[in-house]
Amino acid sequence: MTSERQRPAGEDGKLTSVSLLTLGDAQPEPEGLLQLQERLAKAGFTICADGAMADITLIITGDPQTAAQHVAASSVIVPLLLSGTDASGSAPCLFIDDGMSRLRKVIEEAQVRAARPHGDRAVPLAAHDRREAVIKWLDNHGEEKAPAEAFAQSYAMSIAFQRLSLLNAQTDRSSVDALLSRLHDHILRFARDCSSHDMAIFRHDSGFYLLAETLRDRRKWNWMAEEIVTMLHDNSLTADSGLSLGAQIALASRRADENAAPFIARLDAGIEELSDDVSALIKWVDRGSDLPPPHTAKLEHDLANALQQDEILVRFQPQFAMNNGHLTGAEALARWQHPVLGELGAATLFTVAERANMVQPVSAHIQRKALEQAATWPAALSELRLSVNLTAQDLAIPGFAEAMEKTVAASGFDAAKLTLEITETALISDLKRASRLCTELRDGGMRVAIDDFGTGFSSLLYLKSLPVDYLKIDGAISRDIEGSPRDQTIVRSIIALGLALDLEIIAEGVENEPQRDHLAEEGCHYYQGFLGGEALDNITFVKFAMRAN
Repeated sequence: MTSERQRPAGEDGKLTSVSLLTLGDAQPEPEGLLQLQERLAKAGFTICADGAMADITLIITGDPQTAAQHVAASSVIVPLLLSGTDASGSAPCLFIDDGMSRLRKVIEEAQVRAARPHGDRAVPLAAHDRREAVIKWLDNHGEEKAPAEAFAQSYAMSIAFQRLSLLNAQTDRSSVDALLSRLHDHILRFARDCSSHDMAIFRHDSGFYLLAETLRDRRKWNWMAEEIVTMLHDNSLTADSGLSLGAQIALASRRADENAAPFIARLDAGIEELSDDVSALIKWVDRGSDLPPPHTAKLEHDLANALQQDEILVRFQPQFAMNNGHLTGAEALARWQHPVLGELGAATLFTVAERANMVQPVSAHIQRKALEQAATWPAALSELRLSVNLTAQDLAIPGFAEAMEKTVAASGFDAAKLTLEITETALISDLKRASRLCTELRDGGMRVAIDDFGTGFSSLLYLKSLPVDYLKIDGAISRDIEGSPRDQTIVRSIIALGLALDLEIIAEGVENEPQRDHLAEEGCHYYQGFLGGEALDNITFVKFAMRAN
């Protein structure tokens, strides 16, 4: 395809017609394509038949190289990758199975590019264009709501890195861009873990804008900012540079009578004010008051009530066989339905539990609920396995294996279908005790998996000394199968290590078909992740499993 297939946008520069083009080996699900077409039609776009003249062509491909080549050919061609980003790391992309949540951003940035004199997609968005993309996102999301609700619950934060200029001076541009890309993904994953509402993140000159479509509580936004500040002061995120970026964050909520442009201008002004006071890390720039809401450290106190009020929920993430794609089981994941902050993810829950010295009771609660709910699965799903997580605090309890057997028996779930996942760090502290405990659990009919393998010691010495059944490769490691040759070698070595010890290999965090296929070629047996499906409540999971089987 060449740029001659495109016709110029209308006189007002607005793109109104779309054609879809599938390239390479990409094979999106029919349901995903149907959702895409419905979303386009709802947004007012006319879908042209293949080959017809259109304002914008959406390329559906799983190959970043293909996407990058075609983006360079025209200012109004946009790659819709099955996953990932284009080769430059800057082109917008859409996960076909992502519920179309990023479609609007793709189209808006295409409109910005279409209006440029040269339409050079390889050049990152200029500051003005980035700002325009933010404003359009806010305006378009506001239009979907009733007038009374359109803007009252919209929140935004501007995250400014304190030592970005120093990092730029010390490091080459590609390394800085790679770091910012990692931070972009890290912050967005954290935000989505904290809320089920639509989130968007955009670059600006000194950091990122993080936007929430509808967030009902100001205190939650403040708490998220506190966690992001803590995250960005963590040296492990910038280990390559040996420098923590640090961050200051300006927060604002949008009023019903406020347009997007002045809303963002308030954030920018707040960041400028913060830059004059290096000791201040978070600032609210509301028009009525700049005082932040009460500090949300009281979460530790809320956690005890959460157990009593049944606010700790269980979600089931599907697991699949590599060889045939059949559903084989699910991992039980935790969520906290906080009465004020809404749904919080497992990482947040256990961070708070650790601060409150409540990891073990929270872990036991989740294990019990997961087993009780899985015991209700219909007979047609009796072959599915259930995986639940154990913590270091669980393992430290005298007689834990016996207690776990009693918990399983009381739930009614078949112990032979249960896998207990233990992280490397929880096992390595006392190898002899860990080995004895794994043996006792296996003697009780259960199976044991080493979780998040590749993130800790990954030592052959301890791996060969532990009686375990599964090796679960951490998602960050699984994704490296599409990385540099060095990354791929590491992944292959980990898989080969597990296979040499007759362990079954489970890959976490598999996001697309190329990742899955590469991991399967190397000998992985099972996978879970975005490609297979998100974590579901028990009723929804049962429906999903019945359809899958």
